Amino acid sequence: MPSIRANNELSYISVYAILAVVAFITVPELALGNLSKELLVASMVFVALAALVYWVKLVQRHRWCEIAPHANQVTVHSVSPFLAPREQHYPLSEFGSVRSYIAPGRFARNRVELVTKAGGEALLVAWFAPSNGARSFWSMPTEAANPKAASLREAIAKQCGLIDSGFLGTKLVGAQITT
Repeated sequence: MPSIRANNELSYISVYAILAVVAFITVPELALGNLSKELLVASMVFVALAALVYWVKLVQRHRWCEIAPHANQVTVHSVSPFLAPREQHYPLSEFGSVRSYIAPGRFARNRVELVTKAGGEALLVAWFAPSNGARSFWSMPTEAANPKAASLREAIAKQCGLIDSGFLGTKLVGAQITT
């Protein structure tokens, strides 16, 4: 039985937006020859902010989860803020079900989690951008399960023999097993 590898779905739109603001402010002034110290400092602050956001995304991109049912092992691969590799291992038999839900907030995410048999804690497997569940173009948008999250949840339940708790809608993040 093959292992299941789950990666987070990341978007770099915030980095691009910050750099677009820098270009929008700086390029016209540079073309006119009116580049002041204040504008240059402000541009450098925005560039530093874009670099920081990119660094956070880079660290998040290096987090992935491997579930090996044949070895009864769940391994979370990640890196430190300075990109030093880390691994954390958990026995698959510690978990009884798999679920997905949307964690609300400014950047809502469709989370897929393994839930312990005791039911008190969960281990994040991966997150995805929520899908738009509007019935039509004219309907109000609603957050719905991402098809990638649903298929990952179903694959984990099927291959690992766990209970598929399904998509729970929008709910707050509960107690987590720290990684």
